[in-house]
Formats: sequence, structure tokens, C-alpha cells
Amino acid sequence: MLNAVFSGEFMPVFSPELASEYESVLLGRAAKFHQMSEATVLDALADIVSLGETSSPPRAPTSAPDADDQHVWDLLHAVPDAVLVTGDKLLRSNPPTGREVLSPREFVERYLASAT
Repeated sequence: MLNAVFSGEFMPVFSPELASEYESVLLGRAAKFHQMSEATVLDALADIVSLGETSSPPRAPTSAPDADDQHVWDLLHAVPDAVLVTGDKLLRSNPPTGREVLSPREFVERYLASAT
């Protein structure tokens, strides 16, 4: 997925809250998996965010299944062709009407499988 972003095939969409959440996860519980320094994580995240669109969307007309994820729901509603890629089963099982919420595997199979 990151290769597709870096090649320009897909453009990520962020809100300030989502970028902050990524930073928190990458510097917190995910740090033991990627084993990168804090500076490397922050540089990589800044590069990824710079390739995308950043928006502070208005409140979505529907509530997220988990109130802590409302910022993601707002962003998904604000960008009509956005696809939410998440491991969160609650979000995937309750997508907003007319929006795609996919697991990373589903996204790769649907959008990237033909590219490999």
C-alpha cells in the first residue's frame, strides 16, 4: 500500500486527528514491530502526509460505531471517493452508506492485486 502511495497510484487523505493517531500508534504499541527510531518514524510519517491531502472535515451526518473514531467517519464523509482501510472490525462491519471500508488485505486484493 505504501508503494502505491509513493508511486502516486493512490493519494492518502488525512485529518490532523488521523495524522496524530498514526504518530501515537507508530511511536507506541507498533514500535516493537517496526523497530525504527522516533526520528525515522516522524520523518516517514511527514513524507506520507505530504503526499496526501489534509482536511479538517465537518461533522459527518452519521455517527461512527465507536465515538473515538468519529474523526475518521467525518473524513470518510467529506471525501466522496475515499476508501477507509482499517483493521478495526467494528468500522468494517458498519460502513456508512455508499462508502467503502476495507481491511488492508481487501484493499490490496481489490485495488493492487492486478498491479503485481
